[in-house]
Amino acid sequence: VDRWVKRGVIEKSTGSYMKAAATNDQWRDLSDKYFVLLGAGSAMGPFLTLCKLGANIIAIDL
Repeated sequence: VDRWVKRGVIEKSTGSYMKAAATNDQWRDLSDKYFVLLGAGSAMGPFLTLCKLGANIIAIDL
């Protein structure tokens, strides 16, 4: 994240929020959130990560 900020890939504030989200257990609990994923089976999609974080997923794979 720091390298992205240094290279200008993301804003400094975005980097700060990313670090905070990675260390705050409450922010990582997605059990009360719902996500609709189009192309849910794609290799680069967020399906597995969202599952690990407890999200409710409505998956559509074309």
